[in-house]
Amino acid sequence: MQAGRPVLIAPPKGTLLSGRKVVVAWKDSREARRALSDSIPFLEAAEGVLVLEVCDEDGLDDARIRTDDVVSALRRRKVAAERRSRIRPRHRQPAHPGGSLGLRADLIVLGCYGHSRLGEWVFGGVTRDLLSQDEIYLLLSH
Repeated sequence: MQAGRPVLIAPPKGTLLSGRKVVVAWKDSREARRALSDSIPFLEAAEGVLVLEVCDEDGLDDARIRTDDVVSALRRRKVAAERRSRIRPRHRQPAHPGGSLGLRADLIVLGCYGHSRLGEWVFGGVTRDLLSQDEIYLLLSH
């Protein structure tokens, strides 16, 4: 978290990074904007980019607007991007990339925010869940 640079994490069971399909885990935060900026070389080389925001049911319209803005900015850079907004499940489940969302990706880009150990234990964390998976490359920015 204190590297001051993006960190690319190779999964132990992963193959070589192709970077053809990239998922940008979007949240309207400084960390997500930094991750998006840091990942531009990967996004420009990808065949397809999915900008995904998971939100509460009442925030779905706002999430669509936010992800549309990100996709528009990427398309201006000639990135083949699309957006998807999903409703967060009521019962917290691990955020495994291929799980219930049915995503196929070579690389997941996300902004990370470090919580205290107590906060991680009580609330869990998407970053921690993604770090526990062992098949997909992660590009993390803080």
